[in-house]
Amino acid sequence: MSRLSSSNVGVVRESSRLPANWDEAPLAEIGGFKNGINKGADSFGHGFPFVNLMDVFGITRIRDTTTLGLISSSEVERRNYNLREGDVLFVRSSVKPSGVGLATLIARSLPDTVFSGFLLRFRSNDRLANSFKAYLFSDAGFRNRVIGASTVSANTNINQRTLGSLSVRFPQSRLEQESIAQALSDADLLIETLERLIAKKKAIKHGMMQQQFALPSMAGECATLGSVANFMSGGTPDRSNAEHWSGNIPWISATTLRQVEVSTSEQHVTSRAVRAGSKMAPLGSTLMLVRGSALHSEIRASLVIAPVCFNQDVKALVPLPRMVPKFLTYSIHANTDRLLRLVTSAGNTAGVLDTKVLKAFELWVPRRDVQEHVVSVFDAVTTELALLTAKLEKVRATKQGMMQELLTGRTRLPVVEAAS
Repeated sequence: MSRLSSSNVGVVRESSRLPANWDEAPLAEIGGFKNGINKGADSFGHGFPFVNLMDVFGITRIRDTTTLGLISSSEVERRNYNLREGDVLFVRSSVKPSGVGLATLIARSLPDTVFSGFLLRFRSNDRLANSFKAYLFSDAGFRNRVIGASTVSANTNINQRTLGSLSVRFPQSRLEQESIAQALSDADLLIETLERLIAKKKAIKHGMMQQQFALPSMAGECATLGSVANFMSGGTPDRSNAEHWSGNIPWISATTLRQVEVSTSEQHVTSRAVRAGSKMAPLGSTLMLVRGSALHSEIRASLVIAPVCFNQDVKALVPLPRMVPKFLTYSIHANTDRLLRLVTSAGNTAGVLDTKVLKAFELWVPRRDVQEHVVSVFDAVTTELALLTAKLEKVRATKQGMMQELLTGRTRLPVVEAAS
């Protein structure tokens, strides 16, 4: 068993000076911990609500039991492992270090509900406002100290004693704590609003594409993929030759094909490497993933808008003159559901789109002027989504900056205390 970092991991390092009217205390001084319940496999699936490990990952608050599983628990167990409003559940044991110590606030009391042995319950005294806890324990600085204090064996673990030794800083005034929580909650609300709007716009785009690109009843407007595009294969230069990977030509693999267009990559090669083991993709071609685990859930295809080369898991579809290049890209995106049904398995994880099957795949191919109009419509929708996504990322970054300022006391919010 090993510890992830050096000693003194419990010390708050954000600033050497404690802000005026703030306190610093180890968690053990402001609350108590309790491990969760352990049960055999035959106890699951019936009985009373149960907060399991997966109910905490990526969830900042639990407000009710509607999404929880069930476990057989006695009255005594439900009393000993109960969950009240303001409790915080920490992940005690995780396969990945990044998962240990993740926290979820119990936003409302959960009657007759117990929690897993992979979790720790923290129940604080009145020094911490409930709304403040949700942000205090998700702050990056606190998270890093939790991970640093963890031990590694088969899993990454943290126990009550170690977690209790970690110090936190907080305003003495609960009103200031609540003001901080409200400011961050407002940022969360904006993030959630943007996420819902983006999801709605994506759903609308998906519906538009399915309707627009549906195969027509007129055979003259249908064509196979192999009749409107030539197929090219790529490759991977020798990994053992470091000089191959020191160039400025983007090398495209499955991880790069995330957007409608592609022009760069995190990995770059030299022109000699391209000649030795890869291939340049013609501008205007569509790079399409044909092998990889991602194919079990999504189709990845991007229009080449700058010089790039590509690997052997990707095909370059070079459109013939009758096909507008970007129309081909959008056609592939629009036919995701049909294409996913053609994916087969190779080995343990890889999905495969067979080239012969792809070439026989039928598409709607109208006149070029119609294609150009369709491209202009979906370019507008794609641009709108890109702008919304950029705004979302900016708001997320702003919230992260707010947390660093407000949760360390570097920036203080005006608070008007109630008259006595």
